[in-house]
Amino acid sequence: MNVNYNGNLISSTSPFIDTSNRAFRYGDSIFETILIHKGRPLYIEDHFERLLKASSYLKMKLPRQIDATYFAEAIVNLYQNGNFKNDVRIRFTLFRSGGGFYHPLKNDAEFLIECFELQNSGYQWHPSGLHCGFYNDERKSISPLSNFKTDRKSTRLNSSHVSESRMPSSA
Repeated sequence: MNVNYNGNLISSTSPFIDTSNRAFRYGDSIFETILIHKGRPLYIEDHFERLLKASSYLKMKLPRQIDATYFAEAIVNLYQNGNFKNDVRIRFTLFRSGGGFYHPLKNDAEFLIECFELQNSGYQWHPSGLHCGFYNDERKSISPLSNFKTDRKSTRLNSSHVSESRMPSSA
């Protein structure tokens, strides 16, 4: 399967991100997850608008080619490059280039677009139904950054482990 890395289609198994990557080291990235249903990306304009707001808030300078048209076309082109039978989840990740420790050396951004085929098409309920719960071990801070999808997800990851352990097994 291919990915789009900074406008280039490359194999997802090829090494293309080095160990100084700020998204990997510091979670210095934002992303949008877009559902492609029956070959059409849903709410693409809303996703692009949120990506613009988040990059502006984090002072990331978008790559020159990224505008609303390129965003939609790059996603559709990557989708069409695969041979998918079901709906697809697209992850568009924008991350700050270059090194630096906590303070970045520059604000230029790079991007990665990935496709993940879903098991089914359309929205599906979990076989055992909907289960809700509360995770009180950590609190998510409330700030302007809370409105954006970032890779700073340790609270969400921890809560998903707890949630999974409490799920009834589906027989």
